[in-house]
Amino acid sequence: MASFALSLRERGWWVRGILSTTAWRPSGNVCPAFIDLDSCKSYTQINYQSDSSASELLDAKSELAGHMREIVRDGADLAIFHRFSSSEAAGKGVAAELFLLMTSGIPLLTTIRPEQYDAWRSFTRNQFVLLPPSLESLFSWIEGVWREHHSGLVDHEVWSTQCGV
Repeated sequence: MASFALSLRERGWWVRGILSTTAWRPSGNVCPAFIDLDSCKSYTQINYQSDSSASELLDAKSELAGHMREIVRDGADLAIFHRFSSSEAAGKGVAAELFLLMTSGIPLLTTIRPEQYDAWRSFTRNQFVLLPPSLESLFSWIEGVWREHHSGLVDHEVWSTQCGV
C-alpha cells in the first residue's frame, strides 16, 4: 500500500491516512510501525500495545482518531487506514472514527486479515469491494473510482484489500 500511496501522490492525488511500515529500535531490531501520510510522523507498535502505559495508549489513540476526523473535515482523494483490527471489530480502538471516515464519501482503502473478514462485512454492512493485494488491482480500482468521481456516479462503498498473510 505504501508504494501505491506514494505513486498516487506523485501523480497529484491527495492521499491521506496511516500506513503500516517497520522501524528500527535502538537495539537494532525491527518492529512494526505506522506513518502518518500528512505529517510523515511515525508511531511504533509500542504506542498501540497493551504494555504501553494507559496515558501513552490514550494519547496515541486520540491522535489517530483526531487525524481521521481531520481527513473527514478537510477531505482527500483517497484515505488509507492501515488495518481493520480486532479492536475496531469489537467496536473499540478507532471504530467510530473509521465508520465516520467510511461514510464520508471519501474513498477508503484498508487491509483486513482473513480472521477479521466476517467482522468487516458486518461493520461495513457488506458495502465494500475486496481487492487482491496487488498493485495492478489497486491501480485498476482507483482508475474506476476516479472515473466515477468525475462522472458524478459515486456511491459510498468502502474498498479493502486482504493481507497476504
